[in-house]
Amino acid sequence: MSYTLEDAEREAGEERLISQVLEDHRDVIVAEFVEDRLASYYEEHPDLSLPAEQALARARKTFDVSYSASLVFAFSSTEIAIQDLLLKPVVVGLTHNPDLSDLMAALIDIRSRQTEKFLLYIMDEVGLPNIKEQKLPNGHSIWKEKNIIQDVRNKVLHRGTSASKEETERALVLGEYVLHELYPTVRDHFTYRSTGWI
Repeated sequence: MSYTLEDAEREAGEERLISQVLEDHRDVIVAEFVEDRLASYYEEHPDLSLPAEQALARARKTFDVSYSASLVFAFSSTEIAIQDLLLKPVVVGLTHNPDLSDLMAALIDIRSRQTEKFLLYIMDEVGLPNIKEQKLPNGHSIWKEKNIIQDVRNKVLHRGTSASKEETERALVLGEYVLHELYPTVRDHFTYRSTGWI
C-alpha cells in the first residue's frame, strides 16, 4: 500500500484539527493537569498538616502560661498551613518538574503581597471561595485577621511587646480555621474533583 497525496492531505488536516482543538482547549487541559497534580500532591503527602497541627497544639498548651508564646505558636501554625498546605501544592501543580517545584515553593515568601495576590488568584481560578473575604467564626475576614495577627506577632518577636489574651484568642481562632476549615476545603476540592466526586 503506497502513501498517496490524499493520505498526506488527510494527515495534514488531522494535524491542523488536533492543533486547533488543543489551542482552543489549552486552558482547560492545563487546568485539569494542574488540578490532577494538586490532588496527587495531597494524596501523596497524607501527613502534610502535621507541622501546623503541632504548632497549634503548642499554642493551646502555652495559652495559660504565656499569651505571647501562645500567639507566636498559633500564628506559626497559620503561616505553616498557608505555606505548606495551600501555597506549596499550588506551586507543585503549576510546575512539571518535582525537584524544581520544591525549590520554587521554598523560595516563595508568604509574607509578600505578590505571593498573596498569586495565591488568591489561583484559588479564584479553580473555583474556590475568595479567602480574602471569608469570615472567621468571630466575624473578622481571614486575610485581614492574618495581617493584624502577623503585626502583633512581629511586635512580640522584634520589639519585646506582650500579646493580650484577646489577641491570642484571635490568633487561635485564625489558626484553627485555616487548619481545620480552609485547608480541608481546598484539599477536598482537588481530591474530589480528580476522583470525579464533584
